Amino acid sequence: MRPQERDSPANVADGIINATVTEEVYVVANTESAIWERVIEPARDQLLPEVATAILRFDFQEADHQRMAELAEKCNEGLLTEDERTEYENYVRIGNVLALMQSMARLALKQQIQPAAE
Repeated sequence: MRPQERDSPANVADGIINATVTEEVYVVANTESAIWERVIEPARDQLLPEVATAILRFDFQEADHQRMAELAEKCNEGLLTEDERTEYENYVRIGNVLALMQSMARLALKQQIQPAAE
């Protein structure tokens, strides 16, 4: 989160906030991964080691890895059809959620190990 002035020209120009009172507010990132992080974060400390370990084993199948590579190449060349773009975006979204879940699982395992080492 970052502080912003409510009546800053950018906010008023974008129509985000229409106020004349100057005060600091915090803008919350609402990207898909930021929202997932807020959803998952409260449960991180309660994640059992077995569950965290299982999450770390989640992965795309080999055929999906090959398809993602094919779509990425076509995307870089600007040759994706609309259906392929949708398919590629789906893979990217799922990959982002998977990465976030695995990051949370690693943090949960690390937090469970640290108190035992102290």
